[in-house]
Amino acid sequence: SMQIDNVELWKMDAERPSETYAIQVADGQEATLTAPAQAVLGETVTVSVSNIPEGKTVKEVKAVSADGMELDVRKIIPDKSYSFVMPAKAVTLSVELIDIETVAKAVVSRDTVTRIEAEDFDEQGGDPAMGDKAGVKVESCGEGGQNVGSTDAGDYMLYHNIYVKEAGTYQFRLRVASNNTDGGVEGSPDGVTILTTAAPEGVVGTIPFTGAWQTYTDIYLDVPLEAGLQTIRFNVTHEGWNFNYFDIQAEAKA
Repeated sequence: SMQIDNVELWKMDAERPSETYAIQVADGQEATLTAPAQAVLGETVTVSVSNIPEGKTVKEVKAVSADGMELDVRKIIPDKSYSFVMPAKAVTLSVELIDIETVAKAVVSRDTVTRIEAEDFDEQGGDPAMGDKAGVKVESCGEGGQNVGSTDAGDYMLYHNIYVKEAGTYQFRLRVASNNTDGGVEGSPDGVTILTTAAPEGVVGTIPFTGAWQTYTDIYLDVPLEAGLQTIRFNVTHEGWNFNYFDIQAEAKA
């Protein structure tokens, strides 16, 4: 029978490729990157980002293998966590930051009033059961410009990349109109719900009867907002109202 001594076994094991590879962070990063020191081939590695300077946001987290190949990095939570799949080589991490105001749709601060036009949504849709009626429409507004209309329960509008400088509760002033019925939108106690990261259950607002589709009035809602870039979502909870714009400010209604 063939015998293999300990030296030969050691040589065979040393020649066998390791499946665990190192992960390092490149020097001189503007923010802190945190990841495991090593990972197994094929493992999904999570990279956390912290200590981002004020006024900056993550443009890109890069993961480059030892042979210079740039890996696919997936965004999990913007400015917080990212992931990649570990290759059969060591990986070096880096992060590129940009000025947050260059990517923000709007900037919200405690000493200014920020106006966002209702029709300036990034996404919109509705209940598929509504067929062709699902989703909102944009039309000419009696106050100038355009407004959102043709609202039905289940419709929604998303406004991405709203940058809030300081967390807190802000006053939202919604410019709305409805000729649906006297006493509110078909008698409903509501009409819109605003959802934010800080208010995932939503803040409910009542849309009043204003006498005509282009006769507008203001409603005021106190909405919690987290600091940083975020999405604000408007859910239509009852049909029959128009929406011109909304203002965000810290000061209470006079």
